[in-house]
Amino acid sequence: MTIGDERQQQVIERARIVLPEDDRILGVYLVGSYGTGEADRFSDVDVHCVVTDESLPWFEENWADVLRSLTGPTVPTDRVPGLIGGLGITPDWLHVDLFCHPLGSFDRFQYDGVR
Repeated sequence: MTIGDERQQQVIERARIVLPEDDRILGVYLVGSYGTGEADRFSDVDVHCVVTDESLPWFEENWADVLRSLTGPTVPTDRVPGLIGGLGITPDWLHVDLFCHPLGSFDRFQYDGVR
């Protein structure tokens, strides 16, 4: 398994520490190259959360702030239709995605490489 670079690892570590502190977040996992163990220094970081059904509207409105709690200053880019969350780019061009899934419709087998 590759580990990418220090910036990516810092985001993952912050997600591991910060996100579980929120009682609305029931689970945090990585998908993509980090989820499959194939990440390199050019990989983006794909952070996904399982959240309470009741909190979904809050996360829909505030996902970019949650993302910034992991990355610091970040410019949100286009949202992905049908998903809660979106993509962000940091000033040093690190690409981090944050998506939230309601517990009531969460399917852990939806993604390959869930870690």
